[in-house]
Amino acid sequence: MGILESVKDEGHFWENGDIQALVETVGRWNREIAALVGHYKDQIGGDFAAPIAEYPNFEHLEAEGRNRDVCDEKPPG
Repeated sequence: MGILESVKDEGHFWENGDIQALVETVGRWNREIAALVGHYKDQIGGDFAAPIAEYPNFEHLEAEGRNRDVCDEKPPG
């Protein structure tokens, strides 16, 4: 169609159209963000605005993010 000059897609879905890879990437991001938010909540105490903290599985994501060495995971693509 030629309507887009460029696309910025951190999940690489635009390039490969791989839904499973996109799901895995977003899951990794959720674990990383949940671990970070949990760490901040522990350090600061009290609540602050973090939409991921409203996820029903937030604590599970947080634990996975803290226990998993997410820095060693390679993004797809």
